[in-house]
Amino acid sequence: MCRTHFDPNPTAWRAATRSCAARSSRIDRSSDRPSGGSIDWDTVTSEAAEICQLRRIDSSHPRGRTVETAALFADRLAADGIESRILQSPEPGKVNLVARLEASAPVGKPLMLSNHMDVVQAVAADWRFDPYSGESPMLCVWPWRAGYEGHGVMELLTMLLLKRHRVDLTRDVVLLCTCDEEIGSTMGARWVADEHFAELDPEFVLDEGGSGMKGFFSAGDVFEISVGEKPRVRVQMVARAEPGHASQPWDEAATHRLVRAAHAVLTQPPEDRECPPVAELIKRLGGTSSRREMAAYRATRPLLHDTVSLTMLSGVTRSTSSPNRPR
Repeated sequence: MCRTHFDPNPTAWRAATRSCAARSSRIDRSSDRPSGGSIDWDTVTSEAAEICQLRRIDSSHPRGRTVETAALFADRLAADGIESRILQSPEPGKVNLVARLEASAPVGKPLMLSNHMDVVQAVAADWRFDPYSGESPMLCVWPWRAGYEGHGVMELLTMLLLKRHRVDLTRDVVLLCTCDEEIGSTMGARWVADEHFAELDPEFVLDEGGSGMKGFFSAGDVFEISVGEKPRVRVQMVARAEPGHASQPWDEAATHRLVRAAHAVLTQPPEDRECPPVAELIKRLGGTSSRREMAAYRATRPLLHDTVSLTMLSGVTRSTSSPNRPR
């Protein structure tokens, strides 16, 4: 599986569409329609911003409803003559969408462009404005919604541009928009694979996970392709002590012990660990100099060693007391 992520800016729109097209097609230059090289990217960028009206749609969990988002994508595809199909999962309100551009003489199995339509819940109190109001254009690129508003809109536009410019495809291109990605894909990609894999059966999949970076490494423009995923181990730390009043703190209070223990783990120097694909990546990008560049960049530094993230704290329910069992 190939996994590619692109930042939603004009440069990345070009890279995203050309990258997807290059994997599946060749430009039909005999057509009276403009070739891929003459795409008006300013117009494409404006269209992307317009499509980002989907930021007004609440597809957050715990409901994770994707009916309206799928309908918006289906309408956009239909306007350019691309048929799509809604795959209703067993759970009401959770749907997946599939659309296909067919090659006249495919030389291989399809290329799939995959994204998800659900998002994690937004707590209104943490925002300067209603996160579903559409008030800020930056919501289309906000990390909270970038899962489908970045990838999904780019992949939708890729389908539209391939169709509009009559690209002569060498394999079918399939767009898959799923639900439930944020909670394990039970009714999304997992259900689609179980129930509909035979009709999709792609040779390559492009989805979120990697990145396209222009001029970042000394090797020049770089697109990361993931050939595996970072495994994780969940560890729960629990501190126990006698409860007491917050006005009388003591060193062995459970919360204090827990914070000290977490700090000890987080400040432990990580063990360098280059798996074979990462070692090969470093080698191809220039060796030691590329490793230094990767180590200096937040997004690539975790490739070089084990990581520890503190993600959840619980147990403190009152500001006037010290709990006996925080975790």
